Formats: sequence, structure tokens, C-alpha cells
Amino acid sequence: MASLAIRDARRSLATGSVLSSIEGREDKFLRELLRVSAARTKDVVAFYGEFGRLLGASRSNNDWAALLNRMVMSDGDVDCRAALVTGYWTRCGGRNVRSEGGSVLLSVLHSEDAGVQSCRGKLRDLIGQR
Repeated sequence: MASLAIRDARRSLATGSVLSSIEGREDKFLRELLRVSAARTKDVVAFYGEFGRLLGASRSNNDWAALLNRMVMSDGDVDCRAALVTGYWTRCGGRNVRSEGGSVLLSVLHSEDAGVQSCRGKLRDLIGQR
């Protein structure tokens, strides 16, 4: 499914169909998407951003750290991963998703949790590569 979405990223009807058909299977789709080798085009990057927004809208407040960790720890294209993370944060902020330390972003930046610190390092690397 992820390969199909990437292949047809320039066709909004096709990508819309893919996104609407994965309800309840977002985790599986994210795993597939992070494994797919994508030629970076503006349409592909835009698709990653749109999927990030979908993730931000569909997730509970409790699993943000694990999800963000998966996004930044992958080895995919830097621009695609940055779009995915940006879309996710944009939508989480729109839902006012919070954790103990405030917003999701502030929680990542200030957490003492070892797993979140690892994520923070990868996030800094990702931002630095942009």
C-alpha cells in the first residue's frame, strides 16, 4: 500500500484513497512507508507531510513518544522524514496534544527519559541535515 501511495503521489485522488483506506492500520502503514525507497519529489514529500498530519489526528496522547521515535529513527530520505514529523507536530498542536512537560515538542526537548533523549538526538540530526 505504501509503495502504491509513493508511486502515485502526484495524483491526489490516488493518495487520498490510500489515506482513507488505512484507518485503524496507521502503524502498519507507517512501518511500510518508512521501509519504502522513495525518489524525492515535491509530491512524495507532500504525501509524507499529509500522512504525518493524519497520524497526529488519529493518535492518542499516550503514544506520541514511541511514534515520534519511530519516525526519526528510520533511515529514509531526510526531506520525507522531516515532512512526516512536521505534519505530525502540526496536527498534534492543532489538537492541543499535551504531555507532562507541555507540548509534544517541548516534551521531547526537555525529557530526561533515555528513550526520548535518543529520539531528541536523532531529531537534532534530522533538523541539522535539512
